[in-house]
Amino acid sequence: MGKARHHGCAGRKTRTPEYCIWDAMIQRCTNKKHRQYKSYGGRGIRVCQRWRNSFAAFLKDVGERPTKRLQLERVNNSRGYEPHNVKWATRIEQNRNKTDNRMLVYKGRNIPLCQLSEETGVNAKTLWHRLHIGLTPDQAVNRPVERCRRYYTYKGASHGLPKWAKVLGIPYGTLYSIVRERGLSVGEAISVHKGK
Repeated sequence: MGKARHHGCAGRKTRTPEYCIWDAMIQRCTNKKHRQYKSYGGRGIRVCQRWRNSFAAFLKDVGERPTKRLQLERVNNSRGYEPHNVKWATRIEQNRNKTDNRMLVYKGRNIPLCQLSEETGVNAKTLWHRLHIGLTPDQAVNRPVERCRRYYTYKGASHGLPKWAKVLGIPYGTLYSIVRERGLSVGEAISVHKGK
């Protein structure tokens, strides 16, 4: 491995992926202006002194990224970036380890939402929305996909419920419950929501 590689430069004015990952790790743990600081440095996640002071030491301990699909992940999510607590992991593995990952009980097992999505083939966002409107995990998995979106007209405009929720400032789950489950119009839903 050449000297340039150790310093993060694969070529002229070019940074290696490992260097960029190392730099991003330090930024989110130390830079209060970084968009992810609150989730890392802000909650006490630190980079060990050895790695903070030397990209070469980080690369020696962690090794080069085996494939482009892998990202750096902490094994124990409550500990910092340090030897023996990081590995190269896929996006799915990382999602399972996130602190905000929603845990569900499905067929007698405690399972993260992302894993349920992976096992059942139902999109994770679809599952999240279905759970948000009050369906059980079993209902969320087995609910048939609506082939055509329903449109609702109010004051001459027609939109699906997600768009109406955004336009009216009513939470989607609330609007869905009023319109789809109670059978009211969008106009009636506004009155119901205001009088809650």
